[in-house]
Amino acid sequence: MRTFRCTCNNMLFFDNSRCLGCSEEVGFCPACRSVTTLIPQPEGVLKCGNASCGAALLKCSNYVGYDVCNL
Repeated sequence: MRTFRCTCNNMLFFDNSRCLGCSEEVGFCPACRSVTTLIPQPEGVLKCGNASCGAALLKCSNYVGYDVCNL
């Protein structure tokens, strides 16, 4: 299984929706294909926390309504 790193350097897995180290919200970014910290932006938009990506992201309806998806 592929692992990822949070901005706090804690290990993340694909199923994570929060970092267990710093409690930041994390999700999958399809642009850079990694699980990363989600940085809140104005108007409900999120920004990929990967410094080399920074893509604008939106949560899917399963994430918003049921908290069962990681973006």
